[in-house]
Amino acid sequence: MRCARRRASSGCDARRSWRCATSRESTPEGGSPVRFTIMPASISRRTRQAVGGALCVTALLAAPASARELYWRELAVSARLGSDGTLSVSERHAMVFTGDWNGGERVFRLEAGQRQQLSGLYRRDGAAGAWRELEQGSLDEVDRWAWSDWETLRWRARRPSDPEFAATEIGYRIDYSLQGILQKRGGVYLLDHNFAFADREGPIERFTLDLELAPEWRFVGGGEATLHVEAGPLAPGSDYVLTRELEYAGAGAPANAVPRVLPEEIRLPLLLLALAGNVVLLAWAYRRERAIGRVGPQPPLDSVDRSWIERHLVDLPPEQVGAAWDRSVGAAEVTALLARLQQEGKISSRVEQSGKWIFRSSVLHLQLLVPRDSLSTVERPLIDGLFPNGDTTDTASLRAHYRSSGFDPAGKIRAPIERLLDRRPGLSGKRPHPPRLPSVVLIAGGLLLAALGVLLSLPGISFGVFFLPFLLIPWIVAFGTALAQRNKVTGLAGPSLSIAIGQAASLGVLALVSGRPELSWLSLLGGVIFQLGLTRTVATALQSRESAETIARRRELLQARRWLERELRSREPRLDDAWLPYLIAFGLAPQMDLWFRQFGGESRGTPSFGGLSSSGGGGIGGGGGGWTGGGGTFGGAGATAS
Repeated sequence: MRCARRRASSGCDARRSWRCATSRESTPEGGSPVRFTIMPASISRRTRQAVGGALCVTALLAAPASARELYWRELAVSARLGSDGTLSVSERHAMVFTGDWNGGERVFRLEAGQRQQLSGLYRRDGAAGAWRELEQGSLDEVDRWAWSDWETLRWRARRPSDPEFAATEIGYRIDYSLQGILQKRGGVYLLDHNFAFADREGPIERFTLDLELAPEWRFVGGGEATLHVEAGPLAPGSDYVLTRELEYAGAGAPANAVPRVLPEEIRLPLLLLALAGNVVLLAWAYRRERAIGRVGPQPPLDSVDRSWIERHLVDLPPEQVGAAWDRSVGAAEVTALLARLQQEGKISSRVEQSGKWIFRSSVLHLQLLVPRDSLSTVERPLIDGLFPNGDTTDTASLRAHYRSSGFDPAGKIRAPIERLLDRRPGLSGKRPHPPRLPSVVLIAGGLLLAALGVLLSLPGISFGVFFLPFLLIPWIVAFGTALAQRNKVTGLAGPSLSIAIGQAASLGVLALVSGRPELSWLSLLGGVIFQLGLTRTVATALQSRESAETIARRRELLQARRWLERELRSREPRLDDAWLPYLIAFGLAPQMDLWFRQFGGESRGTPSFGGLSSSGGGGIGGGGGGWTGGGGTFGGAGATAS
């Protein structure tokens, strides 16, 4: 029990003290009139508020101070456990009020899956008065009760204008029934129930409990079918929990003894619906990807040779090849572009050593050999960034120049390369985006159904809606993986397994919460539909936006990369130094470095230049003159792209 709001006997409501400056007259019980005057409109709002507050404080100070006290002379509880497991309870509260209390309240703390039905609230004055039933209604009226929330029952015993209580005893009787209060433990049932309540401001001087069992029930270990206990005083915040093991001797199982869970005939079909829906949606995505040739093994490398490489690569600059095969632009494409520019005689490079001993480092020097206006739309932004102060540059001066602002070479060429690829035949084909509306409808519909399950079935509040965020955790993993794999044409087996594990985890969440006693079938149905909506977003994110023609061209580039990588594992690869920019663009610089260390000589230093690296001095190896590994030249041996 807690107090209702305290009101000053002067008529100045502390909760609405700003309203006290009104023209009215009140006559407190047994006192002289108290007059409040209207302040002139010319006074500012802040002044009126200050004066009004002062008037209220004055009125409160002038009011006679009275002690406020509340205690229970007795709380007598009678309970009967019915044959079906329903516990019928009658609580008789002998409450003693002193002060300006408005009434009382009873907080019911129900455990998961328990259900309560209020039968009636009754009042009697004194210890021997007759019980009269109170009506549900507005708490502005005396002897009315209402639920202030799902667990708090309140009633009014006094108007603010009524005289204050003076050790006034009022009796209240609350009749209600509870279902699902027992726990099944093997062959016995456990009663572990709180017959008092801790949410109160006053003590209980005397507590009694009379528990009666229906003939179908008996206490484990024998004994009478009735139980009488006495306790007290119980301090505020303390309660009384009775724990007993019971045996059931009736036919079948008691229908209302344990918290209800959804029956298997409802749970299993809904869970099977979720499983089937996930399989259908992921199979739909797989079929669409197979239709454009994205899924399936690569053809054998036996059909690839030097002439095949020249036919399938020479029509694209190396930086565009690198961007097209994996749909990303990074350090490899930057290094490949610089290697091509040096190969074409547009820039030159050399490496010098700086410092001594452990402070020794390599410095890459670059020189621009052609006018900037002659450069293409891809080349010019990178050159302008690398040569900010003339036609020569080096890594040391560039680090100093970009120390505060930073420098992203790949960012200089990303947009121009992507625009060129979007216009290039064979690499610009697109297919329509799968419609988003079905996913939106499923997700929104699932949320709506879960919310309705809460509104229509109060015990579903704990997990009716709040379990849905747990479905987002595996979805984030699956969706992020699918989105990262959308532009890939190889290596889909591992990510597909990760997606499948994520979806299985979300189905596991559904299966786990479906057995919660407070979950309604409508909330579970909403969760299933919500999860299917999330699954469809994963299936949509996984699908490429490219046409079958574009996928086929990219898989040709992938085939070329596989062949080049295989050749780098042999002592005498069928390669050409003129292909160095393409090898770098394919991200094969580490393999070239390894080949040069194993078969081509000792690797030289690898001075880093932002996101790209190169080594050696002099020009690119001769075009068409065989393979030397670059001889340590730009992008050759010792070159890396990170």
